[in-house]
Amino acid sequence: KDDYKEIREEYYATLIDKKWKTLEQAQNMKPKIDWSKVPPKPNFIGNLMIKEHPINEIIEFIDWTPFFQVYQLRGKYPN
Repeated sequence: KDDYKEIREEYYATLIDKKWKTLEQAQNMKPKIDWSKVPPKPNFIGNLMIKEHPINEIIEFIDWTPFFQVYQLRGKYPN
C-alpha cells in the first residue's frame, strides 16, 4: 500500500505543473468536421476466398505468432 501511495503522490505532483485549459477553451478547440463529406462505399464487404493462388507466394506474409500463442508453443517462429 505504501508503494502505491508514493506512486500516486508522484503522479499528482506532475499534474500541478501542467497548464490546463478551461472548458470553454477546450470546446473552442474541438475539431471541425464536415459531415457532408462521406467516405466512399466499399466495392466489397465480407470475406474473400481466393481458390487458385499458390500458397508458396503468400506463406511469407503469414504471421504465425497468434498460432504459437494460442497453442502455447515455445520458441520463436521462424527459428
